[in-house]
Amino acid sequence: MRVKDIDKHERRTHTLRTTHKILPFVIAGVVVAALLACTYAVLRNSDVFSIQEVHVEGVNHLTSSDMAALMRVNAHDNLLTVDTHGITQRLERNSWIERAQVSCIFPHTLRVSVKERSMAAVVELVSASGQTKKLWAIARDKTWLMPLPQATSDAGKRTNPQVFVDASTALRITHVALGVQGEIGKKCSDASIVNALDIASSLTTDLAQRIVEVRACTNDETSLVLDNGVEVAFGQATHMRDKERVVLEVLAQYEGKVSYINVRNPSTPTWRAIQ
Repeated sequence: MRVKDIDKHERRTHTLRTTHKILPFVIAGVVVAALLACTYAVLRNSDVFSIQEVHVEGVNHLTSSDMAALMRVNAHDNLLTVDTHGITQRLERNSWIERAQVSCIFPHTLRVSVKERSMAAVVELVSASGQTKKLWAIARDKTWLMPLPQATSDAGKRTNPQVFVDASTALRITHVALGVQGEIGKKCSDASIVNALDIASSLTTDLAQRIVEVRACTNDETSLVLDNGVEVAFGQATHMRDKERVVLEVLAQYEGKVSYINVRNPSTPTWRAIQ
């Protein structure tokens, strides 16, 4: 027998021995995988991990009916079959919900954690004809939240009461150009409304708490109405610290004596005394 044939025979023998050693483990792995697959299939179609509780956190402006419609958890769903990704996507398409997280807590709980947007203001939108007026809630990140129905209407009765509570104390943005429209879930693109929100969110002193209305005619003509009735011609959301400082100084010096303050140019402010 040649040396080459001997080497070939030895390699074949070694391969056979190795195969015999590994084969039991391979068979065992296949059996275990098959058992696991069968077990999973059985559990998917059983009520062992049925959803018996849905625990929701962070929701203040949506009703239980709203949440049920968004989540669409069916009676036959269990923790192995429920589409948590799909639920998350549907929740985050709602204008009130900034971020959602859905997770399974075995054996029977579906956990839904939500971070809502907060209402920054109520905007008065008037139709292009000037004939109709609609109130819209808008968020701090400039997302249109929803048109506000009358609380006593059918739509109002289906709305979470917290929405009306927030709207009653929210900043009011008025005098917006005719024809501006809100769209649920979309960012506001109207420059005057964006400017009004930027002003309100950028004030850092007690002046921010005293604003009850922002008249957003145009950027340059934006004015603030304070809780004492004083109107402040503010203009664009620029030179905020200087404008804020001047308004506070004039109010401190002439509290109860002025009806109008103009700080569009904070270096040359003007004010008008009460007649």
